[in-house]
Amino acid sequence: MMKKMMLMVMGVLLFTLAGCDTPLDGEDITMEDYLARYTYTNTTNLLPANGKVGVTNMGDPQVFYDETEEKYFMTGTFNGLTFQLWASDDLTTWDQGTQIFARPQVSWASETGMLWGAEIHKRNDTYYLYYSVEIANGSPRIGVAQSDNIYGPYEDKGSPMFDFGYSAIDNHLFTDEDGVSYMYYVRDALDNVVDGVHESHIYVVEVNEDFLSTKPSSEAIELLVPDQAWERISGGPSWKWVEGCFVHKEGDTYYLFYSANKFSEPAYAIGYATSDNPFGPFVKSDDNPVLKTIASDLSGPGNNSLFRSKDGKELFTAYHMHTTPESPSGNRYLNIDRIGFRTDGSVFFNGPTITNQPIPSGENKYHNLISDEATVTVSSTHPDYNPNGVNDGEFTVQTKYKQYDWVSDDDSIDDAFVTFTWDTPQTINTIYLYQPIEVSYRALSVTLEFSDGTVVEEVVLSDFNGEAAIALFNGVVAEWVTIRVNEYGFGQSAFGLGEVLIFGTK
Repeated sequence: MMKKMMLMVMGVLLFTLAGCDTPLDGEDITMEDYLARYTYTNTTNLLPANGKVGVTNMGDPQVFYDETEEKYFMTGTFNGLTFQLWASDDLTTWDQGTQIFARPQVSWASETGMLWGAEIHKRNDTYYLYYSVEIANGSPRIGVAQSDNIYGPYEDKGSPMFDFGYSAIDNHLFTDEDGVSYMYYVRDALDNVVDGVHESHIYVVEVNEDFLSTKPSSEAIELLVPDQAWERISGGPSWKWVEGCFVHKEGDTYYLFYSANKFSEPAYAIGYATSDNPFGPFVKSDDNPVLKTIASDLSGPGNNSLFRSKDGKELFTAYHMHTTPESPSGNRYLNIDRIGFRTDGSVFFNGPTITNQPIPSGENKYHNLISDEATVTVSSTHPDYNPNGVNDGEFTVQTKYKQYDWVSDDDSIDDAFVTFTWDTPQTINTIYLYQPIEVSYRALSVTLEFSDGTVVEEVVLSDFNGEAAIALFNGVVAEWVTIRVNEYGFGQSAFGLGEVLIFGTK
C-alpha cells in the first residue's frame, strides 16, 4: 500500500514513518535534536547558529582524529603566546580549549617573539608538536617538542629543528606510505629578497628518523614561488607570499595545498599544486585559487589541513576565515567543509559554507554514508553537465564549477528523475538535497518515492548556495529512492541537483 506524506518546510523537514522498527538514535527525535546531534555549522561569535559558538581568534587550523583519545582535536595559531588544543566528539561542539605549550618553554626564542602554526603528529606512542617562533634577532625558526600525552607536558628540543641560516615558518610534517617523513616549510619573505621584492617561497626537506631533526640544508628543495597572477594582488609591490603548506597524497599524486597574498586581506585564498614525487617538481593548478572570498561576509579562506571521517569514506578540510569580514585582521575563525578529487584529478571544495552540514560518516551506527554505495540512474543529462553530478561528493558554491552539477535535458523536465538503487535493502535515515548553482534549473520542491511504497511530496528545497534541504526519516527500509520535480521554480527549464547525500544505519 502506498504511504503518502505531504510536507512543506523550508530548508529542513522531518518525516517520521509510523511503526518504524529502527528509529534514528533509537528514538523519535525532533529536527532540532537532529541538527544538534548530527550536523555542524561554521560559525563565529558574531554569527551564532543552533546555540553553538565557533572557535575564533585562531588561525592555521590543524584538525585530526586521535584514536587513543577517541576525539577530534584542533590546534593552530592562537594568541602568539600559547598554544591551545580544542577537543570535539563529533565536530558539532568544541570545548573551551586547553593550554598545551607556552613561549617560555622555548629557551632559544625571543622573549617577545610570537608563536604560531602549531601542528601535532603522533608516531608510535609519542606526540610531536611542531611550531614556528621568532628568535632573538626577530627571524623565525621552526621548533619541535614531544610528549607521551596529547595534552602534554611537551618537552622542547632546546634548539630549532633545523637552522639553514634564513627565516623558516609555516611548518608541515608529511609522512609517506613508506614511513619516510618530510618537512614542508616556508622561507619567509622577511629576509628573502628577490629583485628587490620580499617573497616567501615553499621548500621541502627530509626528516630524520628521530622526528626531531632534518637532513642538511643542501638537501632542501625549493618547490613554489609566487608567480601566478592571483598570488600577487595584495601587500603592495614589495611583498609577495605563498605560505601555509599542507600535503595530501591521493593515489599516486601528491597535492601541495598553499595560501597566497596577505593573511589579513580579503584576497587571501587557497590554491594547490601536484607532483608524482614528494620532492616535486610541483605544477600549480590553472584553476587556482580554488577557495577564495566569494561574498562580503565570507572573507579570506586560508591555511587549510585535511582529515578523514572515522570510517574513511569522507575527506574534510579545516581552514580559517576572517571573523570580521568588513575589517579583516588576524582574528580568524575555524571552518570545516568537505573536499574531494574529481575523476580528472582536480580538487573541489564544498565551501565555504555557513549552513548546517552533516557530521562525518561513521560517527555512530545511525549516520553512515550509503549514497556512495548506490547505483545512480538519471532520466537524461544536459550535454553541458555531469551525469554523475548527484553522487560525486561535490556540490557547487562557485559558478565557475557549474558543469559538475547534474541537469536534465531541457526537453524532458516533466519526466526528469534521479534514482538511487542498492543491491540490498537499506535503512535510510537522512537525505540531503543540494540545489545546482544555476538558478534556472532549481525546483521549488521535489517528491521522494521509495521502493516500499512511501511517497513524500513537497520537499521544499533551499535557494541558498551550499544549503541542503534535510529530509529526516526514522528508518525507512528500501532498495531504491527516486527524486522528481514536485513544483517548478520560476523560469525553470530543466531539473538539476548539485548533490544528494544519503545516510543510513549500519
